[in-house]
Amino acid sequence: MVNRPVLTGDLRVEQRYDDDLRRHLPNARLLDPATPGHAKMPPSLYDVQLIGMSPSAFSLTGFERLEGVDYAQSWLVQGPDR
Repeated sequence: MVNRPVLTGDLRVEQRYDDDLRRHLPNARLLDPATPGHAKMPPSLYDVQLIGMSPSAFSLTGFERLEGVDYAQSWLVQGPDR
């Protein structure tokens, strides 16, 4: 997706096991705190890496998996006051 609308939620970055790749890898998820069980909003960002950081934002890169296909993706993450 190109220029997805701005999403707000709880960002979680952690090592998670991927069944398709059969290994642990860094994973970023954006969760919606307003839904029961904190539903995942966009697809997870797999094999995530921090590629840039400033006082007001940072960028993550990796890949998203949609319907079994992996797509290179980057997320620009800003604080809630932006």
